[in-house]
Amino acid sequence: MKVSLPKNLKSYTGFEVDAMRIVAEAMKEDSNTVKDYAAMAINEAIRTAGGGYMVELFKASAEICGNGRIMDAFGPCSMSFDVWIEATAETSFGFVKIGAYLTDIWNIDGANEVSMYKRIYREEAEKIRLRA
Repeated sequence: MKVSLPKNLKSYTGFEVDAMRIVAEAMKEDSNTVKDYAAMAINEAIRTAGGGYMVELFKASAEICGNGRIMDAFGPCSMSFDVWIEATAETSFGFVKIGAYLTDIWNIDGANEVSMYKRIYREEAEKIRLRA
């Protein structure tokens, strides 16, 4: 899977940049795509919102970022860096926008709620009566 480095890379130390490169190399060996992981997170957001299904995944992106809840999750010396997945999708009830750490997506099991940012836009149908 291809991941982006942060845009403000110059604000990090050499050790931090090396740790980010370790995460990027580990992700190159991952056979899943960013859309695969985004679909997992979208489906989890749909499940916790009461059910439904994903109609179409519009966009998905992955960027390396810090996560203070982990340490060396991508290999030795990867420090507290993680991959942030963002995605937008149409669902059976409206639209969902998510943001989640990849390490949290890996922990999706259907039984426990996963920590993620989610915005749910529900579709409302209303009949309008026109007068002649």
